[in-house]
Amino acid sequence: MFDSLALLDHFRRTGCFLEGGHFRLASGKHSDSYIQVRIGMMDDVARTAFAEELALMLSHREVSALAASTVGGILLARDASDRMKVPLLVGKQSGKKLEWVNVAEFQPAALRNVILVDDVLTTPGLLEAGIRLLKDLGVTVTACAVAVDRSQGQEPVIIDGVPFETLSLISLSLNKWNPGDCPLCPTRRYVNLYDPEGDFIAVILSMPPEMAEIIIRGYRQVYELQRDLFQVQSIDQWRPWLPSLLAGLPSIRVGEDSGLAQFIRSFVHPKQEHLKRRRILTELFGHLMVVSQIRVESRSLGCSVIVGDVGRLQNFFQGDVPLREPTGATVARFDALIPYYDALRETDAVFLFDKDGGLFGIKRLSRLTDAGEVRGNQLLRQATEASDSIGFVVRRERRAVSVYRDGRLEAVAELSEKTGCWEFTSPRPILEEIDSRIPGMRKTLEVVLEVAREMSTRGYGGLFVVGDAEKLGRGTPKVVVREQPISLIGTAMVAEIAKLDGAVFVSRDGDLQQASTIIINTAAVAPPLSHGVQARTGGSRRQTADRTSRECPSAAVVCVSQNGTIEIWVEGISWPISEAVTGVLRA
Repeated sequence: MFDSLALLDHFRRTGCFLEGGHFRLASGKHSDSYIQVRIGMMDDVARTAFAEELALMLSHREVSALAASTVGGILLARDASDRMKVPLLVGKQSGKKLEWVNVAEFQPAALRNVILVDDVLTTPGLLEAGIRLLKDLGVTVTACAVAVDRSQGQEPVIIDGVPFETLSLISLSLNKWNPGDCPLCPTRRYVNLYDPEGDFIAVILSMPPEMAEIIIRGYRQVYELQRDLFQVQSIDQWRPWLPSLLAGLPSIRVGEDSGLAQFIRSFVHPKQEHLKRRRILTELFGHLMVVSQIRVESRSLGCSVIVGDVGRLQNFFQGDVPLREPTGATVARFDALIPYYDALRETDAVFLFDKDGGLFGIKRLSRLTDAGEVRGNQLLRQATEASDSIGFVVRRERRAVSVYRDGRLEAVAELSEKTGCWEFTSPRPILEEIDSRIPGMRKTLEVVLEVAREMSTRGYGGLFVVGDAEKLGRGTPKVVVREQPISLIGTAMVAEIAKLDGAVFVSRDGDLQQASTIIINTAAVAPPLSHGVQARTGGSRRQTADRTSRECPSAAVVCVSQNGTIEIWVEGISWPISEAVTGVLRA
């Protein structure tokens, strides 16, 4: 007997039905619940119950074949078609293109009474597109059948102006609101959901660990039915390091599912249209997240990686490192690379991968130019701009992965001390906002933020005043520096200077001007003291950054706390860049 309530409870236990949260659905509306029927159809218990009920529902109809094109729909339709003894038409979605991979193998009689099957109905668009395409191929679709109807009857499937019959096994009413009317928005951050149809890695990360093998098997079965050999091979190559990834990430991953996938799609490979290369970059990033949490003795692993064109990268980097490259090392054989990542400091060398995931070189992060020697992250930044490549840095002793593209720090993933989950953020919106207030600051602030991350890795705190701060009172510097670009000095050296008591002053175009200087604020930026106009010093770094940003409206103040928190102050407004470090050893 089909028990819909028991099946929904089963979905809750397996992590497929989430309630009491705040989600932005693929439609753009907000909800406090989300159901992943696609993953539910990979579970033998749930899929068997749905398939038996679907076969029973259709037993009184003349059905010549079933058709399905989504992951969950194909798995449900396969089991139902086996019970009904009818063939299955298999569709494959690639971007915006939908094709039916085996329609040419059907006799005309088998295409006259076809039922289109899907796992869930939210909006009718996908069903309507499938029906129209089948119609163009000479297939007559007589009805649609879905496992779960979430549409609440608001938008029927309409073909040529006529409502199309849609059968459902479960009707589920979820709260949905337009963004402007959502009662959860003022108090709770939402999880931005998307359609991860072709991203099985992100899907696995969103589910309880015990579901991992079930999901892998489900996707593999679908890809075999779709005759997608590349996807089948990709799963087989990715499968061996699944336990490492699952062991390295928190067990509660709903927000990470959305965050990781959108982070990768938006910042890691937005330009990569080739499916194989997108998959390689996705896998590599997952590997690096694992590396960021591995410890060897008292050290945490760290490394720099670039993925791009072999010829352009070989010509850009000049010096090899005294380390023999592992023969035939690829992204798929990631475990073999882990000892190599611990052999070199992350900003001293870079591991070069081609666009197909093969390691082809390990080079020094150092290059002589007319302006002097460029090293470390600055050279990594230049390489991504000059060679149209993507760079990654796993920070030693900090659970974070930085992403570089087009010559800039594009985004950062960090393990949050507050939530225990990975947070995926980009400094780009903040830097664009600051640049609109103080033009010409963006590139210099990016370099200063690199120094700030180096400081947080070492457990240092400090202040940077970037821009016009000529009228600011200053004490006698402890360190005398000559004016030169901080990008040429190197992040490690600037970090050592900045850790001294005081502040580092940097021009808007990136020249280091003065270091280790005590800031002396005037009383104009604070309530006057009893003695009238009086200089003001002291307090926490954040208080000094606040006062200085108010006193110098044409400067940005970067504040680095010893616990790893990084923020930028402009005109008394603070923009958080990075929160406290998790798991960093302090002397």
